[in-house]
Amino acid sequence: MSVSFKKREFFKVPVSFPVPNDKGSFDNNTFTGHFKPTSFEELKGIREMQDIDVVRDRLIGWEMTDDDTKQPVAFTPETLEAVLAIASAPYHIALAFYRAASGNKTKN
Repeated sequence: MSVSFKKREFFKVPVSFPVPNDKGSFDNNTFTGHFKPTSFEELKGIREMQDIDVVRDRLIGWEMTDDDTKQPVAFTPETLEAVLAIASAPYHIALAFYRAASGNKTKN
């Protein structure tokens, strides 16, 4: 058995969030988020933050494609704020971070 103490610059996590559509259902938006790692002590403080502030603090990049143009979406302050303006996004992005930071694996 072994443990890795290697410091990582970021970790990748799949993120998805629903957005209501005009058909009476939801579109599922997905991307791979790049998050800053956190220590146990930092995580205790982060849990006191609002979801939107957690995302602004911990999300440092992504692998995202625009559904309409099929082009990659650059991670910039403007595109981050555009995603955060979607009502369901901050909660689901923060949830993906919390689950990964606490060691919960995402289901495929």
